[in-house]
Amino acid sequence: MFRKCCNVLIQLGIISLIVFPPLPFGAVQHRFFIQLIILGIGSVWVIKTLMTGKLRYMPTPLDLPVLCFLGLGIVNWLTSTYAHSTEKELYLFANYILLYVLVVQHLKTTRRIIGLAFIILLVGSGESLFGLFQYLQGATTVLGYETPNIGTVNATYFNHNHFAGFLILVIPIALGLLFGAAHLEKKFFVFILLALLGATLVLTLSRGGLLSFFLSSGFFGFCLSIKHIQHSDSWRKYLVVLLVLMICIGFYVAWIGISPIAHRSLFETFFPNRMTVEEEIRFQLWKNALPLIKEFPLFGSGLGTFHDVFLRYRPESLAQERQAFHAHNDYLELLIEMGIPGLLLALWAMSRVYHYVLASYFQTKDPLLASLALGGLTSCTAIWIHSFFDFNLQIPANALLFYIILAMTIAIIRLISHEHRAKHGETQQKDVHRPSWKFAFLALIVFILLAFNFRTNLAYQYFSKARTLEIQYSPFEAIQWYQKAKRIDNANALFSESLAKLYTELGKTTPHAEKWYHLAILEYQQALTLNAYYPAYYYQLGWVYAALEMEQKAVDAFKQAIALNPRIAFYYENLGDYYFSFDLIEPSLKMYQEAIRLDPPRMQNVFKRFQEYGLTYAKYQHMIPEGAEYREQFATLLKQQGDWEHSKQEYRHAIELSGGQAEYYQAMLSACQTKNDFDCMRTLWQELWQQSPENLDYQVKIAESFASQQQWAQAITHYETLLREHPNSETKIYRRLAELYRQQGREKDALQLYTRLLEQLPTELSLYHEIAGMYRQQQDWQAAIEIYDRALASGLTQPELSSQLGELYLKTNNPRQALEAYEQAIQSGETRFATYQTIEQLYQAQNNTVALDFLWENYLVANRQNPAAIFQLVQHYVARGEWLKAVTLSKELIANAPTNVTYRSFLAGLYEQKMMWYEAIEQWEKLSKLNAQNLDYKMHLAALYEQVNQAENARRQYRQILQIQPNHPQAQQRLVR
Repeated sequence: MFRKCCNVLIQLGIISLIVFPPLPFGAVQHRFFIQLIILGIGSVWVIKTLMTGKLRYMPTPLDLPVLCFLGLGIVNWLTSTYAHSTEKELYLFANYILLYVLVVQHLKTTRRIIGLAFIILLVGSGESLFGLFQYLQGATTVLGYETPNIGTVNATYFNHNHFAGFLILVIPIALGLLFGAAHLEKKFFVFILLALLGATLVLTLSRGGLLSFFLSSGFFGFCLSIKHIQHSDSWRKYLVVLLVLMICIGFYVAWIGISPIAHRSLFETFFPNRMTVEEEIRFQLWKNALPLIKEFPLFGSGLGTFHDVFLRYRPESLAQERQAFHAHNDYLELLIEMGIPGLLLALWAMSRVYHYVLASYFQTKDPLLASLALGGLTSCTAIWIHSFFDFNLQIPANALLFYIILAMTIAIIRLISHEHRAKHGETQQKDVHRPSWKFAFLALIVFILLAFNFRTNLAYQYFSKARTLEIQYSPFEAIQWYQKAKRIDNANALFSESLAKLYTELGKTTPHAEKWYHLAILEYQQALTLNAYYPAYYYQLGWVYAALEMEQKAVDAFKQAIALNPRIAFYYENLGDYYFSFDLIEPSLKMYQEAIRLDPPRMQNVFKRFQEYGLTYAKYQHMIPEGAEYREQFATLLKQQGDWEHSKQEYRHAIELSGGQAEYYQAMLSACQTKNDFDCMRTLWQELWQQSPENLDYQVKIAESFASQQQWAQAITHYETLLREHPNSETKIYRRLAELYRQQGREKDALQLYTRLLEQLPTELSLYHEIAGMYRQQQDWQAAIEIYDRALASGLTQPELSSQLGELYLKTNNPRQALEAYEQAIQSGETRFATYQTIEQLYQAQNNTVALDFLWENYLVANRQNPAAIFQLVQHYVARGEWLKAVTLSKELIANAPTNVTYRSFLAGLYEQKMMWYEAIEQWEKLSKLNAQNLDYKMHLAALYEQVNQAENARRQYRQILQIQPNHPQAQQRLVR
């Protein structure tokens, strides 16, 4: 019973390390609880072993590499650039190894192995479902915390690449269960979950994850085919299953769809373009990190120190506010932090795992254990491939799952070996030992060493208490708690830095400033002794020296900060400020120049600082780096400050530095336009036209600039020159010149220009209107008629041509030809009401009543989709006294637009004209329903009810009015009566 309870506790501990770490964003900030759970599992296992008196241990392929790695780790810790970080990472690795050993020891039966595999599958499926739900909802928060929403599936991870790393660990286990399960219903269940996992992996849009998945799947398929190559039926069955699985994954992805805000498409994920590859930050990180290998070749810089030592080599393309905490390549990071021996040990361990697992895999005939073993090895292969592109093993949730799967795979092979030995009659008793006091003593030493790391958590609690007291303005109590934290963990440079900052604040706000500043110096020096590669300590130390007026030491400290992080503008700007405070203009300009080069947005603050000190343009122009983008930004600043002449010089300089790129011309043109500097704009347009003589837009803009200044003669001359040199120019040039001619009273020239253009474009309707319009202004009706006749003769059939022609015939007192032209317009589709009114008048003059009836029928047909036009006819019928036609047409309008209050109220008015009160009431009741808050409708309806002696209905309307507006005087008066 005791043994069973211990096994349950161990099982629950292992399950908790699978289920819970992914939830808080990969458990990056929860290492303490992970280590506590692992120690708890280890304690239960040791107690169980001691109480049962049985210890079964078989060597694993990782025993020797792990011992060598731990030994190298101790040397690495002793030589580390920051021992505290190395110690922390070394303890975490030791806990992972302890977990690996415990899982191997626990998984002694097939049932436990299958159970653990299914738990891994269910946890992965749960994460996938949650991630898809978040994805479809477009959620930007997980568990109350904001996460980046870039159109990918992240689940409970901040980064989609790390979630992809989690999935590629789970999917091969699912494959192992799929090919190893004996029952069809289990296979179907696993198949559905596997398709879900695969689709979710695709929707993460993680290139590294997808590449790792496909390569590891290829490894899985290759091993499977080698094992079953002699059984063609099995091979075909496996191939069909994989093909159907890919189809289901594709169906899932197509059904869910790629998010419209995704940072890249699915095609771009699989096939990135050249620009994407060139701008990929990983490649730049790898390239810049290579010098660190030469710097720390043997023992490395120390585990956990990559961020600090890499600051000197960070690429300039990395945004100023971003930090490179990892190399995005675990092998490169391990090589830098542990040296060449560390990487070789890791590769040696991997090779031993492959040899150990594959040797037994190809020999066993157990389909379930063989498939699970291959699935576990494929999971390891996937994460090892992904480690070339990311830092998944730095994420505790993924690292824990990796070590558990690795241990499960080794346990499977051990179980296969036991079965093989039992089958051949070999005894297994030699593997079982009775634990002695040596085992207990060794276990106690291991646990003491691992528990010793918890002192750092206690120290951090004291540190947090000190920070709280500091925020609460209790600095002297905070000092005591900082010192307590340092006594417990004197290797943590953060404690010394925080205490130094507090001393510096006390120096600024309390007496005996020099005393506090010297204490701050001691603390910063201690922090630098612990971590000499962190530039912020030198920077902060520099300001303490500055407060003590130790100028040279301050400058040296600032320069050292720059040397350790030479691609951060912040340090250059601060050193520039320090030089500037001593009126050392030339050194400060050099610092500011470098700061602006690295981070152009800083230019504005530096510029304001110089202006405040009254420096001239001749002085501070030298701080701007020689680059087109910097000079353009500087020019913009000068323009904003009203220094337009110098701003133009800088815009010019930017254009020269860019080699005449159009974007810099455009920037200067926009500035010139803002300042209404037409001479400047014309000069730039002339230069652009010389670069692109075929682009006449520049010449047009030059001409328009003259027109904007009301220099009409110059504008006309420029357009005339343009047309002489380019007679086949665009229509808009001819039109604009004609407008200028007419504006200046040169109607004849404008008419000649339009006529010339009409010869080139005989079917351009607007030209006929322009020319006819000019003739109409001159009251030359016959010439206008000839122009429209010419338009009709050219094949144009627009109804407005015939309508205009009819109007002109009326001007010449020729009603017969006018009517013919209007009738032609109707046949061409004329819809304008005014035209039909004119035709009506002509028919009336001829007493042609038959044509009149057909005329408005044609109007209704032409405007059947235009209720507003039909309503004009209704009003026309009313004006002519044709009440019945108006009512009939109004009803048709209302039938097509029952919610239109204008049509309905007009119909109600028609009924009231004929005292058809009940019909009018019906319309006003519907109007009141359409707009229940309209008091005028209700008042009118109540009045109609009174007209037909329906007093109760009228009172009901008045009461409704008072409910809407209690103080309505007319309603109150009527209701009283």
